[in-house]
Amino acid sequence: ASCRRSLFSSEELRSAYLRTLLTATSDIINNKRHLLGDKVCYTHFCRLLVAMKANNQLADLAKLDQYSDWIRALAAFTVTSFENWEWAGTSTHYLVTLWARLTLSIPYMRGELPTYLDSLVPQVTQAYIDTRLKAVAEAVKDDDLATFFEESSIQEHVHFMPTLCRHVYASTFQFLCSRVHPLRQQ
Repeated sequence: ASCRRSLFSSEELRSAYLRTLLTATSDIINNKRHLLGDKVCYTHFCRLLVAMKANNQLADLAKLDQYSDWIRALAAFTVTSFENWEWAGTSTHYLVTLWARLTLSIPYMRGELPTYLDSLVPQVTQAYIDTRLKAVAEAVKDDDLATFFEESSIQEHVHFMPTLCRHVYASTFQFLCSRVHPLRQQ
């Protein structure tokens, strides 16, 4: 996923390379999820996804035909990963980083290419918040908050949350209120 632009002799070759990356990662997410059953493989796959965004501009990805399927598959994969927080572990940080980088790229988009992030970022953010609340509730139930705070890398996860929460602030605020108000009543 990390190739210099100058490596490609034309923009068409670079676009073909990016299309291959999007198609291959979508295929893994949609059809070969069993390959991600190994934690090491899963972590490296999440790192690959982050590298794809770190080394390519959102505009370059969004102009490809495969982008809409890829970003939707990526959102579903991320939500599923967050829902399986006990297993995903350290990969959560990579996924939060990826979505923050995607979100931070929106102001730099050239033209009117659809990013689909206005609908997908709130889904990802809400899934993350829900799973973190479940993880805390589980730790409280097990009387094991000390282990939770040691193992969960909270600082790494929370670092990018303001970026995600601000993207579509109104829906995120309503969602947070719907989750926090019942907790205050307990």
